[in-house]
Amino acid sequence: MGVSDIYSRTNIISIWLDSHPESSDGYDTAPVQQLTPRIPPKRRRLASISGNGMPPRKLRKDMSLVKDRPASSPTKSNGFPTPQTPHRRQNSEPHDQDKTPKASFAINSAPRLLLHGNSDPEDEPELEDELELEDGPESEDNVSEDTSAPPDSSTSSVSSRVDRLADLHLSDMPVKLVEYGTKGCTITQALESFWRDICKISKGCRVIPQDIREEALKEMDLDEEDGTYHLARGDDTATQTQDGGLTSHQVWARTKEIHEAALECSNARLSEAAWNSEVHSRLFRLALQGDYRSKGIWYQDVTAARIRERKLLAKVGGLSIQSKMVDYALVIKPSVKMEGQIRSRMRTLKLKSLSASHAEYMRFEPCASFMETKRGPEGGDKGHVQLGTWIGTNFNKLKQMVGNDANLPAIPLLISYGHNWNLMIAQMKDNELLLLSDRMLGSTNTLLGIYQVLAAIRRLAKWADEQYRPWFEKTFLEQS
Repeated sequence: MGVSDIYSRTNIISIWLDSHPESSDGYDTAPVQQLTPRIPPKRRRLASISGNGMPPRKLRKDMSLVKDRPASSPTKSNGFPTPQTPHRRQNSEPHDQDKTPKASFAINSAPRLLLHGNSDPEDEPELEDELELEDGPESEDNVSEDTSAPPDSSTSSVSSRVDRLADLHLSDMPVKLVEYGTKGCTITQALESFWRDICKISKGCRVIPQDIREEALKEMDLDEEDGTYHLARGDDTATQTQDGGLTSHQVWARTKEIHEAALECSNARLSEAAWNSEVHSRLFRLALQGDYRSKGIWYQDVTAARIRERKLLAKVGGLSIQSKMVDYALVIKPSVKMEGQIRSRMRTLKLKSLSASHAEYMRFEPCASFMETKRGPEGGDKGHVQLGTWIGTNFNKLKQMVGNDANLPAIPLLISYGHNWNLMIAQMKDNELLLLSDRMLGSTNTLLGIYQVLAAIRRLAKWADEQYRPWFEKTFLEQS
């Protein structure tokens, strides 16, 4: 660093010192003004520029209250309306796994569609009826159905809730559980024969084919005496499969598969829907395959079928009882000739369906029996309530078809609680519905019990073919 540089820096320092006052009183002690940073303007929303923006949230709330408030709605002292809380249905029942899971839908998003392209607004179903809102927490009733036929226009949105069988005692069609043979029951010769066969089947008498004697005695751990009692004879139609049906060994193999599935459903506490698909449907198909199917006797899963003609429901205090649903129907598949007769007769009587349900798969097929399934006995008598409500409504439908003075047939009913299959017989006496003798048929927790159930289903099919079909043809089709 040279002498000139040192002199230059010293001169600068001297100038800086000379610029300061000689004492501290000469300093300006005023606070230094803080500069506020510049905040850029808020960008305008595109909606405010185009005019499509929504009002602020609070303003929207106030506007909705004013819009929806009825003329007599009370107001606060400040002039604003008192908020009206919409009524919300409370689900008072806990979730029940014993019920078949059903689809649910949002009420506000349910479409209103015209069926079959019909542009007549009178034929369009009412939204409330379509969703069956009055069924409330009864989740088994909340299921989408094939609504190919419009519901009854006289449907009421108010119904009398039914939870126990005792509730049906108060209806204008009382439902009573009675023992078979009780005074007042109508026991025909055909019904007596049917009941006698059912009692034998429930004891396991002659339900196992002779062709699988060795396998059955070994797998079922039966001795010779028991085997003689359970093994069928050549003339036992309950165990015969013919006309294209499976052989005895094929039935035996499938029976073991169903047995494994039933144990799985029970041990894993699976849902009612799992029982239906894995056990019950397979039992019906195995029992009816062959001879009875060739005669038009078959089963139908009717889990999604609703009672559409609610005016046929029994009433309590002037209100229709709550609609119920069942799981299966034993149907008669009509021949081409019989189907033509059915449609002609329905046109004459202006009927929409042969059943109180308007599901497409039940409209033109006579139903000879019904079944309700439950996952276990926890549901109490709900299964009986469902069957009692359903069969009572269908008896009213039969009266509508053939007249109030006609003799109505007895209808066998099935109900299962887990493994156990029971049978009842529904019968009308005056204006009372009698459910005769809840008789156990068999249990799917044993191979022998499954053969008992198969034999019972075949005996029901025989009843449908030899008793219900002739009654239907003579009383309904041939009626002038």
